[in-house]
Amino acid sequence: MAVTNGWGKGVDNNSIQWGRGKDNATNNWGKVYETSASGDTALAVSTPSFSNTYSVEMDGTDDYIKTDAIYSALDGGTKASFSVWVKPDSGAPKLEYLFHNPRSGTANQGQFGLVLYEDNSVQLYVQTFNVQRVLGDISYITYGSWNHILVTIDLALSAGNEAKMYINGVDRTTTSAMGTLTNFYNATDKFYIGEEGNGGYNPYNGKMDELAIWAGTTLTSSDATTLYNSGVPTDLSQFSTPPSNWWRFEEGSGTTISDTSGSADATIINQTTFTTDVPT
Repeated sequence: MAVTNGWGKGVDNNSIQWGRGKDNATNNWGKVYETSASGDTALAVSTPSFSNTYSVEMDGTDDYIKTDAIYSALDGGTKASFSVWVKPDSGAPKLEYLFHNPRSGTANQGQFGLVLYEDNSVQLYVQTFNVQRVLGDISYITYGSWNHILVTIDLALSAGNEAKMYINGVDRTTTSAMGTLTNFYNATDKFYIGEEGNGGYNPYNGKMDELAIWAGTTLTSSDATTLYNSGVPTDLSQFSTPPSNWWRFEEGSGTTISDTSGSADATIINQTTFTTDVPT
């Protein structure tokens, strides 16, 4: 009997190997191979197709989501990418935070934060408010409709080229000013979704879906097109580099939001609700 690299099985006329082909060299995960006198027969095990059923809705008053632990995935790094789908309900009164990783006890400062303004522009702040930032062009966020936002950062690039903002797959960057910042500072607080943190300032009014962060990866313009996918979210687990964290908001009920790609699970605060209104 020949011993193989299968899971504790040898190859004889009746053995079953999990996840292996008969040549002992291929990895056919998701299949079961049964050997017989006439050869191997693959018993297909289907993989559930990707679907997007739920998003979350926040009321612009006191609803938000917060990770259960300090979010430190970007600490000391130089590269990151942020992807999110948003459907704002109305024009921002001045500004609304889509998400923020604040500095504990320090107002208007944080490791990073994505902000929606009343003129339909979007800004990503890195480290300090109004200092290091990337600005998305005005008028490209449509209220009452789903919009996809991707921000990419590589602090090692030359000044003015460190960051890009893509809205619905198109580069809408107008300002990239990272200043003298050479790496992300270490986080000191939890990650807030739908508000600024540090006291519940500037809450978001609208729906949100498929929030993802790539720590240590700068996505490309081609990735922006793929992510937008003509207005339909795509399966991020199939990317060559899957996200470090991915909050899908697919739970549909309860108060726990799972990080399907990492370990940064979160909790719903106040009346954040699930809705079947999703990008299609």
